[in-house]
Amino acid sequence: MASGYGKGMSNPDDHAGDERVPERSRSLAVRRSSDSTGMDRIEFFSDAVFAIAMTLLVVTLVVPLTVSENELGHALRTGPLSDQLFAFALSFVVIGQFWIAHHRLFRLIRSYDLGLLWLNLFHLLGICFLPFPTELLGRYFGSPLAGYLYGGTLTATSFFGASVWFYARRRQLTGRLEHDVERATTLRAITTPIAFAVGTLFVPISMWVAVAIWALLLPITRATVTAAARAKAKATET
Repeated sequence: MASGYGKGMSNPDDHAGDERVPERSRSLAVRRSSDSTGMDRIEFFSDAVFAIAMTLLVVTLVVPLTVSENELGHALRTGPLSDQLFAFALSFVVIGQFWIAHHRLFRLIRSYDLGLLWLNLFHLLGICFLPFPTELLGRYFGSPLAGYLYGGTLTATSFFGASVWFYARRRQLTGRLEHDVERATTLRAITTPIAFAVGTLFVPISMWVAVAIWALLLPITRATVTAAARAKAKATET
């Protein structure tokens, strides 16, 4: 092992066939490798945060002490528990979509530096915080303040998730990508924060419209972007 490369860090000379990390970022960037301190560690840590955040959502489900046994069915159908269950399901799906996007993104990133780590941490900060506005949304479903806090958290979280992608591309931390993959990922990174922001703008008008946008517009937008990028790539090839 060459000097300057301790245990857990791969030597660039050992990856002569790989695409090199730019000279200006080599001091901080570490190439993906099989060691536990490389990219795998970032993904394992991120996955743990997502899993814990999704698990903590169930803590927001609280049965009021004032609900008697005879009133339980009504509370589950149209009472306060129904709003809590709906907010729980919404947040579980949203965090699941964030995890899928994060998983796809880090399959494209081959190395990292300090800036990427911080952006990823800010993204995970939003994921960790989401159970709190979820509880507020479940308790005060018609409150604009609860809606703004929930939508603002989704928008900020998706913004930092998109920043991870744009930072990685600017610092050349990704490998060589096919054009349709790069185009689709870029368009998804742009449209996701916009979708959440648009939903948040509808909070004072109708909370149900805002929720529908948060729940439906994002997957529809992602599917449309992916299809458009693939069609564009095929048209370019022909």
